[in-house]
Amino acid sequence: MIQLDFSPFPDLLTDRLHLRSFEEKDSKTIFALRSNPIVAEYLDRPLLQQEADAVAYINKMIKGVQENQWIIWAISVKDGPMIGSICLWNIVEEEAQAEIGYELLPHFQGRGFMQEAVAAVLGYGFQQMHLHKIRAILDKRNQSSLRLLEKYGFVQDKTYSDKEETLISYMLNDEIIDLNWPKNR
Repeated sequence: MIQLDFSPFPDLLTDRLHLRSFEEKDSKTIFALRSNPIVAEYLDRPLLQQEADAVAYINKMIKGVQENQWIIWAISVKDGPMIGSICLWNIVEEEAQAEIGYELLPHFQGRGFMQEAVAAVLGYGFQQMHLHKIRAILDKRNQSSLRLLEKYGFVQDKTYSDKEETLISYMLNDEIIDLNWPKNR
């Protein structure tokens, strides 16, 4: 069993990115992310309708982090704007397991930013949180996300079943992670 404590908030740095806590000033970017049909194409969630919804979402995420329910980072280019988000959620403390989720503004996709963010978050999840498994549940049609997960060693979880047969579960175990994590891939 793991014990969660996200205080102080764990900022993460990569070569190009700063993963930091959400701030109310991020509302325009959150609105752009969560109201964009391209970003939401493979996600089962309604699009935000107004920026006030983004502020409410930010406040909900901050509260969840403070209550150790999940950890979510704003992905920012170093010394630049927020471009996406990444989280570990659906945490099962007794099983030392969490689910990873992420989203990125379309203009920044395909440039390796999410690859850097995922590496940092996997490292944090396994090394700092002491997770044993990290799961990702995604739409089978989301080939970019599937390739990203496979790059980091995720394998399909054959025990997962989806009634609609549109979702697929991928799992990464800490047993395949060595002390040099995250690796440059």
